Amino acid sequence: MIDQNTNNKLIVRYELIIILFCFSFCNISVRSFSAESQKLIFPKFVLSEISGIILEDIASGTKFVQKYGPGSPYDNFLFAANGYLNSLGNECLILNKNPGGTPESYSDQMILFYTKNKKVLIDSPEQFSKNIRDMMGDFLNMDTTKCGNARKAILPIRNFKSNKGIKLGITKQQLISFLGKPNKFETNGKNEIIIYLADDMNKYDFLIKLNMPDYFGIYIFKNDKLVWLETGFPNP
Repeated sequence: MIDQNTNNKLIVRYELIIILFCFSFCNISVRSFSAESQKLIFPKFVLSEISGIILEDIASGTKFVQKYGPGSPYDNFLFAANGYLNSLGNECLILNKNPGGTPESYSDQMILFYTKNKKVLIDSPEQFSKNIRDMMGDFLNMDTTKCGNARKAILPIRNFKSNKGIKLGITKQQLISFLGKPNKFETNGKNEIIIYLADDMNKYDFLIKLNMPDYFGIYIFKNDKLVWLETGFPNP
């Protein structure tokens, strides 16, 4: 017979074996939660969150799903690169997932704009600098009145905004007070564009932890009111 003391030792040994096995063969799960487990600290100039969704963060997306689903009209709509309207229907938030982003994260890019005709928001986007056009990519060409190219959900959120206070309608001075001095500033017609960049992995720890080559934040103003923003990581 095996006495109680020996039995307890065997149980502890089996538990250690299971733990070691998981660390050896469950690397996908561990890697999936790497962004949140490393407690990422973003620099001040990075807009990393809008209405609770955090770039490259699984937990924030899970919390968002639990709040607006499952079993709600928003279940199965969320995080599929579709558009999400606020309750008034005049703001659109697009969460874009790139193929090379952190596994199981919900957003590598967040795009927020008014659901108006693009000509009302942006003067001659084709005249934007090549650098801005490259960063904005296909989103610069989409129909802003449709809020994305696929299904969209209307969420019970009056205004999409960040915990820093950034939302559509703020002024340039307000944005700079939230994020600090920008890297670049451009003018195109009645639009003023403020750009924040991080393009050196050796300088920015969050880029190393996320294995991202760079970050960009683009803020487009018209008549000194924010009408469009993009924040996140480019498609690798």
